[in-house]
Amino acid sequence: MSLFNEMRLGTKLALAFLIVAVLPFTILGWFALTKSSTALEDQSFAQLKSIREIKKSQIERFFAERKGDAGVLVETVGSLRGEAFDRLTGLRDVRKDQINHYFEQTFLHLSTFSRSRIVSDLFVSLREYHHATGVTPNGAYDVTTPEYQRIWKEDGKEVSTFWQESGLYDIFLICSAHGHVMYTCAKESDLGTNLASGPYKDSGLAKLWREVVQSEKQSVVDFEPYAPSNGEPACFAGYPVFDATGTLIGVLAAQMSLDEINETMTDRSGLGDTGETYLVGSDFLMRSDSFRDPENRTVLGSFSDPESGKIETESTKLALSGKEGTDVVQSYLDHPVLSAYTWVDVGDFRWALVAEIDVAEAFCPVDNGGVPFFQKYCDLYGYYDLFLVDSSGYCFYSVAKEKDYQTNLLTGEYAGSGLGKLVKKVAETQDFAFADFEPYAPSNGDPAAFIGEAIVHEIDKETELIVALQISLEAINKIMQEREGMGVSGESYLVGSDHRMRSDSFLDSNNYSVAASFQKKNQAKSGMIDKALMGETGIEIGSDYTVGMTGVD
Repeated sequence: MSLFNEMRLGTKLALAFLIVAVLPFTILGWFALTKSSTALEDQSFAQLKSIREIKKSQIERFFAERKGDAGVLVETVGSLRGEAFDRLTGLRDVRKDQINHYFEQTFLHLSTFSRSRIVSDLFVSLREYHHATGVTPNGAYDVTTPEYQRIWKEDGKEVSTFWQESGLYDIFLICSAHGHVMYTCAKESDLGTNLASGPYKDSGLAKLWREVVQSEKQSVVDFEPYAPSNGEPACFAGYPVFDATGTLIGVLAAQMSLDEINETMTDRSGLGDTGETYLVGSDFLMRSDSFRDPENRTVLGSFSDPESGKIETESTKLALSGKEGTDVVQSYLDHPVLSAYTWVDVGDFRWALVAEIDVAEAFCPVDNGGVPFFQKYCDLYGYYDLFLVDSSGYCFYSVAKEKDYQTNLLTGEYAGSGLGKLVKKVAETQDFAFADFEPYAPSNGDPAAFIGEAIVHEIDKETELIVALQISLEAINKIMQEREGMGVSGESYLVGSDHRMRSDSFLDSNNYSVAASFQKKNQAKSGMIDKALMGETGIEIGSDYTVGMTGVD
């Protein structure tokens, strides 16, 4: 102050004039700088806000489209299911008609033949031989003499011709009074035996003889092991033979050919790789050979080892109770199959007739080049994998076929995984569901997210199938890492409620990619992230950069 006082008046005036002249410019400069800085900041905020809204819209649209994909996929699988059932039902009905026709025609021919002169003439010769040789009621019928051989060869010639043309396994002429097997075309060990008291008195042929003699009507006996035919199962049909006075003199019996039945039931036309049609008796043993299990579930195999050869499934039970229908069921191999079932009545017994095909094949057609439909779908829409899961939780189809394929996602090793949780939720709610990213062991432990929806049975409203999709992280990263308007240091990213990344960081991909954030347990935390996860939207300045934040549900 003393220095100012000591100044000359002129100096003081000059200094005052200088201050008065410079101060406005200084103030104006400060205001200009402040206004320019605010404008740049507002511009940056506006740009970030615009990018934020674009990204949010893109991500929300991405998941809305994924939900739409799931809905369309469920409709597609439902259509494939309907088409497959239509084909299977058609095959089932054709097989039923064929089996019924086979038995009707066979019975008609045998009935006509039993009343023919050929049969009556041979019976006369055999009965005369019966009396001439003094055969006793409980004794055997002697088929070793030259006279019998002559009768068999000459008098039985036309019967033998009929047999050869019929496709039957064997034809028998049996004495009605005592059960003597007086003639057979195949000449097995039953020829000459007594069905009333001999070694085969408990056989199917003996049962048939008793039924025909008692009723004097046609009868049929179901398959059971028959010792003279190497113990193989045999089915018999029998007809009464009367003389000119109408007196019952014998029984014409026929041993049905299993080859004829198998030729019809094992026809592969229209059945693809896993389809089959088969017959099952009331004892749940096979009446035709299985295509899928030729070791245990042939007719011979099932009778030889009933425990391994039975088919006691929902479909066979319903068919044997006289019901006809279609459903997705567990097969005898414990695989989910499309099953079309009905019944066939043969004489007094009933067989189940079933047509089945694996759901994986039925629901996944391939193009002319052998490429599966669902593989093309994943490639086209950018999904990592697609799963089809039955109501029990069994994953019967997967495009990628990782370790989750053919496991039970409700009770198995991966029940606690993201996919397992999704399957459980969809099964319970029968609605669309989403499982957030978390490490998924079958995909090398990489984080995975899933969406899914149920196919519900039209009648009982139970969950029938679940369609699930594994979302590709690449599609999300493609949206979030678009660099337009981000400059050198800008970035946009997604963070989950666990503070782990849901898209890869651009600035620190080593530590804050999705995979790294789960592997290293690195959490992305800030006040702005917390606010966004609470559903807030806003603009703030962080310690090092400007951050635009928002929540995406």
